[in-house]
Amino acid sequence: MFFHSWLFILFAIAVVGLFYCLPKGLPRRLLLLLAGLYFYACFRPEYLILMLAVVFMDYTVARFMEKTIAIKKCRFFLCCSLFFDLGILFLFKYLGFFEETWNAIFSSLSGEIHLPSLLLPMGISFYTFQSLSYVIDVYRKKIPAEKSLLQYSLYVTFFPQLVAGPIENAKHLLPQVRFEEKSFAIENFKEGTFRILQGFFKKAILADTLATIADPVFLNPQDASSLMILVSAIAFAFQIYFDFSGYSDIAIGTARLFGVRLMENFKTPYLALNFYDFWKRWHISLTSWLREYVYFSLGGSRCSSLRHIFNVMAVFFVSGLWHGAAWTFVLWGILHGLIYLYDQHFNQKENFKIWRCVRTFSLVTFLFTLFRAPNFSLWLQYWKSFFAHIFSAESVLMKWSELLPSMAWVPVLFGGAILLFQFLYSNKNVPILLKYLLYLLPLIFFGRFSGQGFIYFQF
Repeated sequence: MFFHSWLFILFAIAVVGLFYCLPKGLPRRLLLLLAGLYFYACFRPEYLILMLAVVFMDYTVARFMEKTIAIKKCRFFLCCSLFFDLGILFLFKYLGFFEETWNAIFSSLSGEIHLPSLLLPMGISFYTFQSLSYVIDVYRKKIPAEKSLLQYSLYVTFFPQLVAGPIENAKHLLPQVRFEEKSFAIENFKEGTFRILQGFFKKAILADTLATIADPVFLNPQDASSLMILVSAIAFAFQIYFDFSGYSDIAIGTARLFGVRLMENFKTPYLALNFYDFWKRWHISLTSWLREYVYFSLGGSRCSSLRHIFNVMAVFFVSGLWHGAAWTFVLWGILHGLIYLYDQHFNQKENFKIWRCVRTFSLVTFLFTLFRAPNFSLWLQYWKSFFAHIFSAESVLMKWSELLPSMAWVPVLFGGAILLFQFLYSNKNVPILLKYLLYLLPLIFFGRFSGQGFIYFQF
């Protein structure tokens, strides 16, 4: 059940309608728990058992930790949770990656190993991280352990943000999903539906259109000119932004219909002045999680310079590996970390903001080609083709003539969409009906509802 589908719209309408027909408290919590389980089962019902095992394990561990005074026992329970959650994540997401890496390095010494191939469960990286954050917060005595298993289950399985975030922490989300005082509010309805429309617009109008430009070039870079390669790189940078921020808008809007405020996940990341600034704007919930539970756990910045560098690089290594079980993702994370460290210490002093913004966007776009490429060989072929044809005017002109008929409207679409977003947020006097129509009419006439899933669903 994709977010940008009529099936999801009908599902959300039915759940919202039932939600406000039921009494506050337990009946509403039970409804949303069942809705979350059903929503997840629509992808792969057998993996419900896996998610519920994580829920039950972390709920039980947290309860034991709260009742235990001895620090060693608390650490033991924490290690049990970490081993279980990260073990499941490794088994289903990284086992194939481990097999491939082992065989590439050690096959000549000990022969190849052959491990079972397991299908990646939808959203496993998101719900394991969200559940782990709760256990760690209980261990750190930041929050009390949740007494109700149903309540904790709802915290993990709340369907608007279940499969692709935002990754919430228990201190923020758990109190909101008790639904003791939630009554229907017209402001929640207006803001929620508007954010949902905005997310649909980003996904069905922008992201999926950009995919038709980027995908063919990334699949066959050897047939592309330098111009097409450059256009496809920029197209993918905007595609992944509109795709993921569009999902986040739909998640935030859907949660708002129930009176729940999820954290924002994006704040105009392509206007960042450097990589230090970029990671305050891009996938904010993951960045916050890594800072809180990896960076600070390693010592943060209150240590020697060398240890600080190690801590930052560890965070970006984990970030790259979290995004995908491939060395392209790991290298993507490491390069982000190196540029982040440089910008943190040097690039803050530059005064030309436009140049800093262009430089940051160019580097982010370049690194996103590594993120998009299926493997290293195709990524190298991608840039080899770019530099091989860059001085060939005949090739550029030929491809440009092929490009014009289908792509002349793309820059207009980009500029119009960005200006539209800014206009809608800055002008508070715009009639609500006009706000809706500016998104709804393009969706009706030009929206792509081909069923292409959100990019971050695979993580």
